[in-house]
Amino acid sequence: MKKRLIKPPLNDKEVLFIPPPEEIPSLLKAKNNLLIGTAHQPYFFHPGVSIKYLFLERLNSLSKKFLFLDIDRISLNLKLPEKTGGILKNRLLSFMDIPEILADYPNPALEAWEGLIRSIESCLLSAGEVLGESRLENYYRFKQILLKHISKSKLLKEVLARTYMEFSGITAQPLFVSDLLGSEQFNNFVWLICKRAEEFQQVFNSALSRFHDTFRFRFKNFPFPALKQGELPFWLLEGNLRKRCFQPDLDKGSVDKKLILPRAAALTLFLRLSALDIFIHGTSGANYEWINDRIIEEFFKKDPPRYIVASGTFFLNSENPELARRDFPYFLFNPDELKSCLELIP
Repeated sequence: MKKRLIKPPLNDKEVLFIPPPEEIPSLLKAKNNLLIGTAHQPYFFHPGVSIKYLFLERLNSLSKKFLFLDIDRISLNLKLPEKTGGILKNRLLSFMDIPEILADYPNPALEAWEGLIRSIESCLLSAGEVLGESRLENYYRFKQILLKHISKSKLLKEVLARTYMEFSGITAQPLFVSDLLGSEQFNNFVWLICKRAEEFQQVFNSALSRFHDTFRFRFKNFPFPALKQGELPFWLLEGNLRKRCFQPDLDKGSVDKKLILPRAAALTLFLRLSALDIFIHGTSGANYEWINDRIIEEFFKKDPPRYIVASGTFFLNSENPELARRDFPYFLFNPDELKSCLELIP
C-alpha cells in the first residue's frame, strides 16, 4: 500500500502535531537538560511556519535554539492580495532574488526597503475593505518594527530574523545556522562523510530510491536529487556563491580551511545527530526525514533521534477563494490569533 506524505492541515486555524499533542510531554521528559530547536529561512513566510517557533517559545524549562537558515541563496518574495479593476487577485512581489547566500549579505539601503513598503501598501490598501481593518493594523505594527531593525542592523538576515521575533513576541535572541558551521563538531561530521564518501553515496541514493518506491513519488529530484559519483551532500562557498562539492575538493586540512555548507539533508542530519536533542520540523522538511532516518541507521549505525512536526493553516478569509490560501505573509496575522490555537497543547 502506498504511504502518504505528510500534508499541512486543510482547515482554517487547524494545527498539526506529530506525535499527537498528548504524547509530546513524555517525549520532552525523555532526557535531562534536553536541547530542542527549530529552523527556517527568516523570510516573510506564511503563518503556518510560525507554529513551530511559537510552540518552541511556549515550552518552559527547556534549553531552546531559535535557528534561522542563512546559508541558502537569497530568494525574498511575498504574495499579497490586490484589487485591480474591482477584481481581487494575488500579486507576487519580489524584493530580492539573487544567487548569493544570505549569511553575510549587507542590509540593503533604506531606499530599497521603502520601495518594498510602497509596493506592499499599494496592494493592501487596494484590498483594504476585503482584508478588514485588523489585518491592516497587523501590517502597520510589523512596519514599525521592520523600520526600527532596518535602522539598527548591519546584515539583511538580522533585519528579517529580529523583525519576525519581535513581531511574534518571542524574547529569545535569534541564532543563525552559519554560526554552527566551522566548529570542531561540524568539521568532524563533514570529514566522516568525506572519508566514506562512496559508502555514504550508496546509502543516501538507496534511501532516496526506497522513498520514491514507498511513496510512489515520480519526481526523481524530490525531495532532493541523487548524489553523483564522488559527490558529497555539501556546498563549497566561493565568494558568496555556492557550488556542488565532490570528494576531491576536500582533504583533512581543507575541511578546516574551506567554508563548507550543508545541503538540506546534511543540515538536519547534523542538527539531529550533533546539535540538538529534538528538532521541530514543518511538514515539508518532515517528509525527507524518512530518508534521513535510514541514513542514520545504515551509515551512522545509530537509532534515529525523535523529532516533532508542527504546522498550521491560517487563511485571511476562509470564505473567499482568493484569500483562503496558506501562502500570505505572517505579518498580516496577529500572533495571538496563532497562539490561541496552541492552548490545547500540553
